[in-house]
Amino acid sequence: MNNDQAGPGPMGEEFAEPSAVLVDQLPKIRARRELSAEGLAQRIAELGGKLDRAAISKIENRSRGVSLDEALILAVALDVAPVHLFTPHIDEDRVWVAPTLRVPPYRMRQWVRGGNPLPGRPDREFRTEVPDSEWRSKDLEKKHLQAVEDFNRASRRQRVARAMVDTLTSELAELEDYRNVIGVMENRPQIQRLEKRLGTAYEELAEAKVDSEDALRKLNRLAHMMQHESPNADIEQAAAAANRSLQETGSTTSDEDGRDHGDN
Repeated sequence: MNNDQAGPGPMGEEFAEPSAVLVDQLPKIRARRELSAEGLAQRIAELGGKLDRAAISKIENRSRGVSLDEALILAVALDVAPVHLFTPHIDEDRVWVAPTLRVPPYRMRQWVRGGNPLPGRPDREFRTEVPDSEWRSKDLEKKHLQAVEDFNRASRRQRVARAMVDTLTSELAELEDYRNVIGVMENRPQIQRLEKRLGTAYEELAEAKVDSEDALRKLNRLAHMMQHESPNADIEQAAAAANRSLQETGSTTSDEDGRDHGDN
């Protein structure tokens, strides 16, 4: 069987309830947080929960079950997504979802997050329960990623054009200095060719700058829309980084876009 697929466990293997994974995950996550059972109990108490140190110890010793309410408050107190309490930290084995069904951990995480149905389960029914607001958010996120890609592509064009302008400007200056020193016009054709290439490079730089600004406006607009739908600090940071990138890349072009590239 393909390891990516759902399926029953090996013959004779006992069904392990999903809550059993939580029992394994709880002390591991608590240890990574450097949090004692007493410390976790204090956090839960501050949240209004009723799991004390003794109850947490019983859960970890498999002598006490865990309700859904308790699982959620444990996730809050541990600052972890609930999905990670029910799936292993490493994709090393399949996890039980039902007595006759096991799936790879990453597939279970996708399912719990609402991203994809379980392997072999109907997609249509799964999707019909997704709220309209989430569909809008997913569509905006896709457009935002495309806008980031468009901006990065335009920024790369701008950097390449900027480097070409700098190189040609330096070469042209050297030729003109040489002409001024020896006082002859024998390198005139070469200077004209460089001037033509420099003019083309400036045109490319100006076009790339316009494309970058257009992409940035789109990126900022989508970021604003996404923040309205679902506030996310990463989106704000991406837009801010794009603004800084455009300022750094384009700061040396504004005074030069209209420069005369003709003969001195």
